[in-house]
Amino acid sequence: MDESQVIAAAYRKAIAAGDPARWNDVAQLLAGQPGREPEAEAAYREAIAAGDAGAYNGVGLILARQGRAAEAEAAYGRAIAACNATASCNLGVLLAAQEGRARDAEAAYRDAIAGGVSAAWTNLGSLLLGRPGREDEAEAAYREAIAAGHGEAWIGVGMVMHAHPMRRGHAEAAYREAIAAGATPAWNSLGTLLLAQPRRHDEAEAAFRAAIDAGHSEGWVGVGSVLSVRAGHENAAKTAYKEAIAAGHADGWLGLGQMLTREVGRTQEAEMAFREAIAAGHAGAWFALGLLLARQRGREDEALAAYDAAITAGVVDVQPSIDHLLRRRRSSSPARAVARWGRGVAQQPWVHHVAGTLQAPGRLSARLTRRIERRREQSR
Repeated sequence: MDESQVIAAAYRKAIAAGDPARWNDVAQLLAGQPGREPEAEAAYREAIAAGDAGAYNGVGLILARQGRAAEAEAAYGRAIAACNATASCNLGVLLAAQEGRARDAEAAYRDAIAGGVSAAWTNLGSLLLGRPGREDEAEAAYREAIAAGHGEAWIGVGMVMHAHPMRRGHAEAAYREAIAAGATPAWNSLGTLLLAQPRRHDEAEAAFRAAIDAGHSEGWVGVGSVLSVRAGHENAAKTAYKEAIAAGHADGWLGLGQMLTREVGRTQEAEMAFREAIAAGHAGAWFALGLLLARQRGREDEALAAYDAAITAGVVDVQPSIDHLLRRRRSSSPARAVARWGRGVAQQPWVHHVAGTLQAPGRLSARLTRRIERRREQSR
């Protein structure tokens, strides 16, 4: 019997002796053990039956983890009605992950803050940072979190500053504040900042390796990025990317693919790597795949489809690559060129493998045509 089982047994004895509040303790213990979510949910419901309506917050956490968003939202609502302010913060997290519900998420975070959950300032900052024009509010929220003792919010302050070239020195200082406060994920943020400065690549590598040592395996992507531009370290870079892939990071596939595109005769392997990244949920890999396909004669249709998938996924600055590819096809009429491509897409065997990502060829042709015509109008 391991330690957690011993503790659970002690809690159950307390419950049997007339202390039903211990059901919450049992539930929290079980919720932290893989595969025991159903038992945890049952324990939370026992706590609710014993009069602790705030335990609906725990039920909501388990339901959210299982992808049952609507049920989780209802559970959080019942916990909030029982004055559980933490449930408002968790509701904000749930809503922030749903398209079109950013305002609801913001309201939930503000309710949590009003209820005394200071950690919600960090969540609010992250939400606002992702909304154009609200960066100053995001920074203010992060600083409120810092003032309340949440040192990890320095990462958010650093992210706000990182986006502005004139404030990148301050971003570095913010990341180092986060590290000093024990927020080890900031090592990766610091590494990314230093990587953009050619003379500081050694420091960047050291930061990424510090992240790895602290248990953040995504640091292998950063190590790969540093080594990939260092002469004679190509094999070490690939090894780093493979470490990232083994740890489940799609960026590893993207980095490996980008390296392979620079090597003669490895185009097919690069394509496979980009498709693995896409399969792992990396939307940016659509653009990388499009660039690779555009260089191969006879695969222009597939390249355009990949570019469109990138646009659909929110990747910016794709249009110049589309224009370049269409110009290369030497068509005097973009509309005819794209319409011809649209007809060809339906016959491509790969179109069925990306169903749900690509739009119908006709609609896609019309949309690309409008973009190209609009761009030409702007350039006149």
